[in-house]
Amino acid sequence: MLSKPLGAVVGLAFGLTVLSAPLAAQDSLRIFEDQWYVSPMVSFVLDDPSELDQNGFGGSFGFGRGVSENWLMELNWAGNYIDRAINEEEQWSVNVDFLRQFGGSSSIQPYWLFGAGYLKSAIQEGTIDGQPAPFEVDPANFQTSIGFGIMTPRGDTNLRWRWELRGRVDHRDSRENDLFLNFGLFIPQKRPVVVAAADLDSDQDGVPNSIDECPGTPLNTPVDSKGCPNDSDGDGVVDGRDKCPGTPRGTVVDADGCPMDGDRDGVLDQDDDCLNTPEGAKVDVRGCMLEARIRLPDLEFASSSAELNPASTGKLDEAIAALSQYPGINIEVAGHTDSTGPVWYNNQLSADRANSVRQYLIDGGIAADRISATGYGPSQPIGDNNTEEGKQANRRVTLRLSE
Repeated sequence: MLSKPLGAVVGLAFGLTVLSAPLAAQDSLRIFEDQWYVSPMVSFVLDDPSELDQNGFGGSFGFGRGVSENWLMELNWAGNYIDRAINEEEQWSVNVDFLRQFGGSSSIQPYWLFGAGYLKSAIQEGTIDGQPAPFEVDPANFQTSIGFGIMTPRGDTNLRWRWELRGRVDHRDSRENDLFLNFGLFIPQKRPVVVAAADLDSDQDGVPNSIDECPGTPLNTPVDSKGCPNDSDGDGVVDGRDKCPGTPRGTVVDADGCPMDGDRDGVLDQDDDCLNTPEGAKVDVRGCMLEARIRLPDLEFASSSAELNPASTGKLDEAIAALSQYPGINIEVAGHTDSTGPVWYNNQLSADRANSVRQYLIDGGIAADRISATGYGPSQPIGDNNTEEGKQANRRVTLRLSE
């Protein structure tokens, strides 16, 4: 039959067993799951609870592992020395204990335990010839343990203080029913910091792998919320390499993010109906050479005259119709003469001819700021001034594209 103090330990442990289930369900801490640990402790032994003057001291060493979120299994070695009025006793035991954590928090963790093992003792009684008698070793006895304890943190380390009240029952000799007050350290294996794969950020762009649609982004590259390099204008060239930021959406761009204009005529390839126009050629808004679309005639004049004849006005009407289709085109009206007469006179006459044509175009609806007029006199002949045919060719007004 159990002594009253030992029975109290059993009753308290049983009560904690009943309470532990709901508490553990509320707080499944998994503090030591899958961790090895060691636990050295010192012990105060109350050998016979009915005789408070029979006590001893000792120590134990536990080696265990967390086997689930709330259970630990421990192999425990213990040694004790007890000084009684009639004898002295040394005890050695080995136990397999099961510890059940419950409730509490990650900093204060209560538990209860039960276990079983073997106890071996040696007793020294009386004297022989005035000398202490030798210790007599008893056979190993089967024994069981039950108890409860609390683990508390030790500073900011992963170590814990361990406080424990344990009752031990010797199933061969009820005189060996002992109480132990144990105190020591609980030293768990340091748990590695495990980062969930989904929370990793392999390319260090600030976007976790789990939502990163562009893994492997070069270091320090600005990215959007999906982890892809920023491309503010959506042209397919990331901002860090885009030499033409702000390109309109849908614009075809080159490797530098700039709109493509392969023939450099000022009309983007996507809008250019005449790709590969010769460099320097005047083009319309569709990228086609204006010379191919606008016929600008040369006009001939009678000698010493700046008046337009019916043949000239007919040609100018065609030019007005063409220029009206291309409002962005400017022209120069250039007046020329043959070499007959003084140069100053021919310069004035060529200017009058040019202005005569300019005024006709303005009257036909072409904006004045699109037309310039210049008199070149006899300085740019296209025919031989020694013949009538050559002189007639030189008396002319030419319309040509200007900047």
